[in-house]
Amino acid sequence: LVDEVNARTEQREREFRALEDELRRALGHREQELHHHRDAHHVALQHETDAHMQRITVSRLQQQLDQVSFELTTERQRHSMELAEEREKFKESNMRKQQVALRRQLSAKEEQLANLKRAVEELKEKVVRLTVDREKDERECDHARQSETEMRKRVSGQEERL
Repeated sequence: LVDEVNARTEQREREFRALEDELRRALGHREQELHHHRDAHHVALQHETDAHMQRITVSRLQQQLDQVSFELTTERQRHSMELAEEREKFKESNMRKQQVALRRQLSAKEEQLANLKRAVEELKEKVVRLTVDREKDERECDHARQSETEMRKRVSGQEERL
C-alpha cells in the first residue's frame, strides 16, 4: 500500500513538473509575443511621428517656396525697373553686362525655386509612403493584439487545468 501511494505520488509529481514546464514554455512564448507587440507599437508610433515631422517639413518648405516665389517676383519687378533706368543712364554695352548679371541671378533663383519644388514633391511622396507604412504597422499591431488575446485564453485554460 505504501509503495502504491509512493508510486502515485511520484506519478503526480512528474505530471505536475510536466505541467509546470509546459506553463513556463507558454509564459516564455507569451513574453516574446509581448515584446514583439511592444516593438510593433513602438515602430507604429515612430512612423506616425516621422510622418508628422514630414508634414511639418513639407509645410515649412511650402512656406519657403512661397517666400522665394514672392521674392523672385519682387526681384523681377525690381530688376525690370533697374534695367529701365540703366537703359537711360548708361551706354548700351554697360546695360548688356548688367542684363547678363541679372539674368544669372534670376536663373539661380529659378533653379532654387525648382529645387525647392522638387524637395516638396519628394517629401509629399515620403509622407504617403510613411502613411502606408503606418497603416501596415497598425494592421500588424491588430494581429499582435489578436495573438495576445488567443495566448491569454490558452494560458487561462492551462491555469484552470492546473
